Amino acid sequence: MNTTQQLTKIEYSPLYELGDNAQIINVIANSQVSNNASIQLHGELNESGVYLPLSDLAGKQAHTLQLRAIFTAPQINSSTAIFNNAKIIYSPGTGIISGEGISEIISKTHNWYKPVKHCRCVIKHAPFIESSMKVYASFRANPSICLNETLGTGDGRIHTYQLRNKNGVNLESVKVYYDGEQIFTGYEVNCEVARITCTPPAGVLVTCDYQFGWESENWQELNFMQLTRKSDYDESEYYLRVNQAGYICAVKIALHTKTGIVSNESIGTGTGHETTYKLSHIVKEGEITITANNAALSAKNFKILDDGQFVKAAAVNGAVLKASYTWISETPVIYEFASVFSE
Repeated sequence: MNTTQQLTKIEYSPLYELGDNAQIINVIANSQVSNNASIQLHGELNESGVYLPLSDLAGKQAHTLQLRAIFTAPQINSSTAIFNNAKIIYSPGTGIISGEGISEIISKTHNWYKPVKHCRCVIKHAPFIESSMKVYASFRANPSICLNETLGTGDGRIHTYQLRNKNGVNLESVKVYYDGEQIFTGYEVNCEVARITCTPPAGVLVTCDYQFGWESENWQELNFMQLTRKSDYDESEYYLRVNQAGYICAVKIALHTKTGIVSNESIGTGTGHETTYKLSHIVKEGEITITANNAALSAKNFKILDDGQFVKAAAVNGAVLKASYTWISETPVIYEFASVFSE
């Protein structure tokens, strides 16, 4: 007679919309179990019907993600399995770099309608190993506004009208009207030469509103203040005070990565069977050679694992293993940032 009871339950998260060409960076789960209970966590990409372990999701591209948790409690009224939450870290398809270079994240531009001189920026990010970042702010003058400028009278043919104010026209501010009624399609704006092209009906008065005098961005680097290490992320704080106050403000985060070359790095000794070894850096595009007692190891006897920093190799027991390769920085990950401008 079987007196052992076991409860298994499956729960699904909502379907998360990530956007087109999103790339998953990591999925971090927070759960609690006791008395031999367990939770198996998986993720389904793009409503495919296939659930992968969370560890296999990093680096995958997807426009949707759904999580599944399988709870198993071997002892009724004694075992517990609690899934608290999960953090999905992903990029919408921009701002990811791998290798040597600079990638920029630029905030939305905001008009404070009053002069400000101070900027403080706090950034939550993954710990940087061989990457770094710099933070910049732009302070620009308050633009001017032109309302109800008359462009001309329509005759049913296409016309290109020159705006009276030619410098620094803000595309998003342009509004076009036919006989005082705003139109939303059927016209084009060229901000470089400050012209509007449209085909107004005969006898219709064409007018427009717009902002002008927008200056070019002048990025000024913020000063690093402090780094605070949290349990699962780092928090960096930057500050800047400028002499010339501005109204139009934005922040830019520049992520710097690099590459390098390692020669004859000692990674361990052979065991006589396939063993996993950790490298000091991430291998760039599979560019690596491994020697055992200074003799090149055949490519069929080793392979680089998906994360690029571990290699699985088979060599005779006791052989000294060394690796030579081109390395790349880890991909910098920014979770979120907040900027405060003040007088």
